[in-house]
Parts: sequence; structure tokens; C-alpha cells
Amino acid sequence: MTRKTLLMILALLPLLLFVPQRAHAATTCSATMTNMSFGDVVPSGAAVNVTATITWTCTYTGLLSSLYGDYIQMCFSAGSGSASASLNPRKMIEAGSSELMSYEMYRDAGRTSIWGTASAAQISGTSNFTILGSGTAKIGTTTVYGRVPTGQTSLGVGSYASGFGGTYNYAYNEALLGLGTFPNSTCGSSGGATTGSGTGSLSFSVLANVASSCTAVSGTALDFGTKGLITSNADQTSTLSLTCTKRSPYNVGLNAGSNPSTAGDVNTRRMTDGSANYIGYQMYSDTGRSVVWGNTVSSSTVNGTAVGGTQTFTVYGRVPPQSPRAGTYNDTVTVTVTY
Repeated sequence: MTRKTLLMILALLPLLLFVPQRAHAATTCSATMTNMSFGDVVPSGAAVNVTATITWTCTYTGLLSSLYGDYIQMCFSAGSGSASASLNPRKMIEAGSSELMSYEMYRDAGRTSIWGTASAAQISGTSNFTILGSGTAKIGTTTVYGRVPTGQTSLGVGSYASGFGGTYNYAYNEALLGLGTFPNSTCGSSGGATTGSGTGSLSFSVLANVASSCTAVSGTALDFGTKGLITSNADQTSTLSLTCTKRSPYNVGLNAGSNPSTAGDVNTRRMTDGSANYIGYQMYSDTGRSVVWGNTVSSSTVNGTAVGGTQTFTVYGRVPPQSPRAGTYNDTVTVTVTY
């Protein structure tokens, strides 16, 4: 070997010594998810759609890592939750009554692909560090789509919840000069080199509330018929119908009508023929017609706790003896429901 050749070999050695064979880097990722809160759900109302957000943070550090790119694939999974036995549908529970509310979590905005634990049902995301990216953090987010379906009319008032101990896993590919690919194009699929991996937990809650609600108040006319001289009590009844969410406390009140002899006084109700002629009458909440049905909450109103569905109440009416002028008499009474 000539001296010239030896010098050339020696000149190449420093270059070979400084060519990095691996990044010797540390890739670490963590993730959190916001609670999925549906807010107030009306059992007889429309479906409720909300979203929650998964956020992950990845860091990439280590000897010579600035010469490498890093390709990270995140995969998130969730089971049935603490109140469910299956994914379809998932359930929330109301602790006081043990009632179950159906709901679902999806991977897509169209709410057709249920989020689960199988590789094909996981939610995925990616992060990428380019060269010279060592020592920085990459933050990514993805959306989870939730729905409480309509038609759960038997649900009662209360707070519903389900807890989750979801999981995430990630794989990464460290590539010299950033000339690499992601480990997986989707969770569970093959493709791309893998340098390492990691796992973690993803805890969150699914929450909903059913508030007290009353709707669909209706009633029949209290019709005393045709009378001449009224020489004895004329009694009739009518009905009121009310639909309230189960376990809603309610008070049903009747005001003094449009023609009381003393403004606002339910004890002085009157019908009129429109010509300043009147017939006194009264409405009661009991068959004995001794308890005047008024509009003072918890005092003269009819109160109770809803059992769900439509409830019917009887209004007991009476016209006492009197001698009115001939004519057609009427009054308008307003029903007020407090809940």
C-alpha cells in the first residue's frame, strides 16, 4: 500500500465515525380526553348531539436526534363504560333510580362508525417531527362524536353518568434525515418501519341530565248546562291533562278567571253574559267540594310528583242557588303549571 493510498483511507475515517447509525432518541406521548357532556336531555324531545376532544402531546429528544425525523401513529380505544354491558348501545346510569339512558360515541361526524376497542374501530391520529425538531413538543387533537337518541320517554329526572378507563397506544418510526413513513396508515394495519411503541390510559366521563319538565296541558270545558232559576247546587266536573317527565314535582293552579268580584280572588269567581250580569260559581279540587282550587303554589294548588306519561285531574265545579237573568254565561280560567 502506497503512502498516498493510506492517507486517503485515514482521511475518510473521521467522516465514517460521525455518520449516525441510530437516533438513540426517546419518543414519549401522553393523551387526555374531555368529558362528553350532553347537558339537559328531554326524554320526549329530539336526539342530542355533542362532541368531545382527545388531545395528545408527543416529545422527541436524544443524542443526535436532530438529524432524524420522527413519525408517530396514535391509536385510541374505549370500551362499553361503567354502566354498559355492550357498545351498542352504551348506557349511562342515574344513581338514585338505577335507570339507564342509551347513548353512543362515534368516530365520524355522520355518527355511523361506533368508537370501540377493535383495531378497526379505534380513533387514530398522527404527529411528525422533522429534522432539527428534537426537544420540542407536538400537540394533536381529534374529535369524538356523541349522540343520545330520541324516544326514551320513560326516563326520569336525575343526573346520568358513565365512567371510562380508555386506553391509547402509539408506535413511532425514527428516520434518518426525515426520510421515513408512519408506522401504520390506520390503527391495526401494517406498513412502515417501527422503531418503538408505548401505551397509556385515557380516563373520562359521559354525563347527561334530565331536568324537570311539564308540557301538553289540556282540559275540557266545565259546562253547567241550561238552567232556569237555580234553587239548589248545580254540580259538574271537567278534566285537566298534564304530561310531565317522571319524578318532576309539579303544582297545577287555577286563577280567579276573568270576572271575579274581587280582583285576583279565587273565592269570588263569576261568569258573565257580557252585559254586566253575573253568575257566581266555584271550582274545587276534591269531590266534597270543600277545597277551592286556586293558584297559590303549595297552598291552594294541586301538587304532586309525576309518574311519567299523561296524568289527568278532575275539576269539581259548583253553581250555588241564585236567580240570574236569562242569557249565556261564561268565564275563562288560566291554568298555570309550576315545576
